Amino acid sequence: MHIAIDGNALVPPLAGPGKYAHRLITHMLAAEPANEYTVVFSRPLRRSCGFRLRQLQLPHHPQLRPFCRERVDYRLWAWTSYSRMDRRLRADVYHGSGFTPLPTNRHPRVLTVHDVSMYRFPNLIHPRIRQTSRELPASCRAADKILTVSEHVKREIVELLGVPESKIAVTYNGIDAGFRPGTVEEREEARTRFANGRPYLLHVGTLQPRKNIPALIRAHDRLTARAGFEFDLVLAGAWGWKYDEIQRALRETVNGHRIHVLSYVNESELRRLYRGADLLVLPSLYEGFGIPVAEAMASGVPVIASRAGALPEVVGHAGVLIDPTRAEDELLDAIPTVLEDSELRARLIAAGLERARRFDWTETAASTLAVYREVVG
Repeated sequence: MHIAIDGNALVPPLAGPGKYAHRLITHMLAAEPANEYTVVFSRPLRRSCGFRLRQLQLPHHPQLRPFCRERVDYRLWAWTSYSRMDRRLRADVYHGSGFTPLPTNRHPRVLTVHDVSMYRFPNLIHPRIRQTSRELPASCRAADKILTVSEHVKREIVELLGVPESKIAVTYNGIDAGFRPGTVEEREEARTRFANGRPYLLHVGTLQPRKNIPALIRAHDRLTARAGFEFDLVLAGAWGWKYDEIQRALRETVNGHRIHVLSYVNESELRRLYRGADLLVLPSLYEGFGIPVAEAMASGVPVIASRAGALPEVVGHAGVLIDPTRAEDELLDAIPTVLEDSELRARLIAAGLERARRFDWTETAASTLAVYREVVG
């Protein structure tokens, strides 16, 4: 097959859709190297697109190449239904890997919908994504097949967008092989590197309203006031948008020196972070999947996550779930319990390692290629 896949989410630092596209391309190349893979960018210069492929360290492969469409291509297709890409690219299947379809009328279209947070929490969504929410119903109708990353989001697509269930396939996000439990030496090295030598709780994710980070900051600040609570808090993730409340919560902490804001960390540093962490806390208001909880479980780190979106589906019985609307108060009990109850902690670690095996990029790539073959016929 000749597969065209949207590469516009491949912009460092890679967030969820960008990581999904990167891992999917990498593992499809490994699984079926005879296919031709074209990564489509909205850039006017071919040279800039090739640079992005190298910058992202995608595998060098004779069947992988960039394709740069001009920005007017999409508008022309949206306004007139005429696609210049059909004439120029002629792929067998076109995959819009991040909410937006590629502009084609003559070939099968696959669309990935990562979540529907723009409908559940429109006030917490970036204005650019609100535009996507207006276009998404029509995009879903036009797609031959829709992929999504959890059964929870599949149900929401059916409920909110009226898409037939038979049109949707679930292909879970995966976990990279490099995520594994750390040694004693690696744990000590991570504590020294990221938390001034102290044990730490970890949050991974873009610093934005949907992540409910102020509640975590306030809960940690209240816990540090208790005698004997020795754990710092590390926040790893790029600054997103509308983060004034997060910064205000940081300013108002009594023990702000016990909180370490790292911003974005690369993949190597992220693995080190997990190996040194005593607990991952993700009190999000909504997640379409929640890659950090899967990565933490694979790293032998116990998880506390919110009972929201797809997080219960991903965590299963391998973590402690809290109410995100009462996160600050519930974390005051949940965090010490997981840290201090050695029997519970051991059970969560073992269950997490077992559950993490369900999330494999190789399996995701194989399932996606099967969908391509289905729509191509």
